[in-house]
Amino acid sequence: MVMGEHRRLRLGYLLSSLVPGVACLLAWQVLPSPRYLGVWAAVALAAAFGAAFLLASVVHEFGHIVAIRLAGRWPTAIHFLGPPDRVAFHVGATRVGLGFSRPGSKVEYSGKGLSVTQAAVIAAAGPAAHLAAAPLVLLLPVPRWAAVFFAVVIAASGLAELIPAKTGAGSLSDGAVLLRALTRSRATADIRELLSNIDWSRQPEAARRLISGWMLDVPEAEACLKQLPADRETLLRLYGQDWPLEQWPETEFLNIIHALSWKVVARPDVPAKLVDLAASRVEWVLAQVDDRAGNVWPRPSDVRHTLAVVRLRQGRAVDVVPLCADALAADLDRKTRATVLATVAIARHQRHLTSSARQSLREALTLDPSAEMVIEAASVLYAPASSAAPQPIPPAVP
Repeated sequence: MVMGEHRRLRLGYLLSSLVPGVACLLAWQVLPSPRYLGVWAAVALAAAFGAAFLLASVVHEFGHIVAIRLAGRWPTAIHFLGPPDRVAFHVGATRVGLGFSRPGSKVEYSGKGLSVTQAAVIAAAGPAAHLAAAPLVLLLPVPRWAAVFFAVVIAASGLAELIPAKTGAGSLSDGAVLLRALTRSRATADIRELLSNIDWSRQPEAARRLISGWMLDVPEAEACLKQLPADRETLLRLYGQDWPLEQWPETEFLNIIHALSWKVVARPDVPAKLVDLAASRVEWVLAQVDDRAGNVWPRPSDVRHTLAVVRLRQGRAVDVVPLCADALAADLDRKTRATVLATVAIARHQRHLTSSARQSLREALTLDPSAEMVIEAASVLYAPASSAAPQPIPPAVP
């Protein structure tokens, strides 16, 4: 369902886009509507249709919210005609945004730990509420034929949401989320069967199955992938397997690929073949996040820093500092900034810029001496060639 089904979801997207349009044309032909409308009548009908569409969108998201609350969760954000949001405010802890950039709306919430039934009910609640809202349109103060026309189109748009599809931005329709929830039981059995094999990491499809399992909220898959950095050999073996990189990936997929790529290259003991593989994957992630408007995750600056470390491993130190510039300009926590500065220090050392390299390392040590890349940077800059252990750092920059 998750990996390898891009074409099916793309077809679903095209079909879901056609359904409201076809319903519109059929209703217009069947209903006893006037063939010609005056300018003001057309404007009034367009305004009424816009109001009906917004009403249906609000009711749709309200259906999701009710189901989320019944599952014991709170929505973290609600986007109308977006994201990205043009106007935003908070209702309690929930962010409400108005985008005015595209049709449709979206509710964000944490789905981790939900049962299959809860996830399915939340996914189905939106389209169900949408369909229930269609008859309410008949109460609008417009001609009867127009009210019926609006109701048909709105009902069709609710049905279209039940078609499994993925948009160009990588978000799933309610139908796809519903299908995913119903597929989770089978995925759970598949992951358990995989991990029961003592040599599970040597199976050629192991990485793909684990990533798909994580995206389907299978706890065993998520736990296994999160533990991989503790087993370097298994991590490198799985990372070297073939994963399909789809044209319209979901945000969660980008997060997984970026996180695994970082764990692979954050240490210097990575084979050259895997470094080149990481380069292609991180470049692909960067292209995806750069194409998406608004707040995205992983952040482009974080992905550029990961690509900077990849270039470091490839011996292309000249590319590192420009790639790290976005990260250093962003609002980072102390540990992350220390990691970026340590990366810059190693790159400057490789370019024989000793003074500036040591200055970057000093800043990193001041922020967080335990951050990733910092110990490596100290070892590279100050350890004698015959010693692998980091040496004490001199008290002053020469």
